Amino acid sequence: MKNVSFDAIAEGTRVTWAMDGHNGFMGKAFSLLMNMDKTVGGDFERGLGALKAVAEAAPKPVPAVAYGNLTH
Repeated sequence: MKNVSFDAIAEGTRVTWAMDGHNGFMGKAFSLLMNMDKTVGGDFERGLGALKAVAEAAPKPVPAVAYGNLTH
């Protein structure tokens, strides 16, 4: 399972992105044979790069909405 959390800190926003899940016998055996950083590391790097681009982009203006003459 992927988990992403955003926490406000004095310097801005701390983003925590992690994967977790149950690691049974087969998962443990698999982890002995596979380098998980190589397996999912590229996905994390691309995702963090995309998040950085969105976070640093100029905010998009919100269009004004004219409501006219509202009555209750």
